[in-house]
Amino acid sequence: IFRPENMRVCVVAGGNRTYIQNSFEGFASRFADMVGEKTNDPLPSLPFNPAGDLFERKFDTTYIPIDIPVHSCHLALETGVTYDHPDSAAMTVLSQMLSSLFLHREIREKGGAYGASAGHLQSGILQMSSYYDPNTLETLKAYGNGVDWLCRGEFSSRDVDEAIISVFGSVDAPKSPSSKGTSEFLHGLLPEDRQRYRDRFFELNRDILVEAANKRLSKYNNLGDEAWIDFNGESNNGSVCVIGSRESCPDKNKLGNWTVKKTL
Repeated sequence: IFRPENMRVCVVAGGNRTYIQNSFEGFASRFADMVGEKTNDPLPSLPFNPAGDLFERKFDTTYIPIDIPVHSCHLALETGVTYDHPDSAAMTVLSQMLSSLFLHREIREKGGAYGASAGHLQSGILQMSSYYDPNTLETLKAYGNGVDWLCRGEFSSRDVDEAIISVFGSVDAPKSPSSKGTSEFLHGLLPEDRQRYRDRFFELNRDILVEAANKRLSKYNNLGDEAWIDFNGESNNGSVCVIGSRESCPDKNKLGNWTVKKTL
């Protein structure tokens, strides 16, 4: 496996191209001296899968007990909207509003957690998380209620404008040559892909966002009820993980279908 012909290499650098090329070729030749004979056995196919095996099973709930008095609650929901999808900008803005307008209020201000946030990953996953959180089920219910809040469109056009401005702080932030190079190398994102993603923000309005929320998230409606206590999740793809107090462990509270990871 560890042979030059099996390698993919990304070099991001400025300066003399000939010098850089010669340096790399010297490295590759030294690398070749350290490997065995070439084999004709085919390498296994490993296509890039940004979501990994996160959703190999249906809705999964996991608790990891450790010796701390607080919790960190995480939820991941599959949306099917990757970076190059027409709804990618809409999901980014929806997650920004969910974070700043709903989760901050419900989980930090009302629930007493140190912080809570949401984000939409370029692999097509809406994630929510809290940290230094005194609650567990209450926070998970808030996540579900947040999804319903987005689908009902309980935000204003001004909220949308402010969220877009906030998102542009990262979209238009200066990017290092290394960041640009690795984005293309790892994810195949070309400059025109990033420009297309940026242009989509100018097409957004409240109605488009409500439509996108219902199209991508309505299947997760009613996650805010007591279903978290005994959730079988037979229809939707997602994952929940709570890391926290042993006293809140589902084993002790008889919380149904939770997988409890054994820790020291």
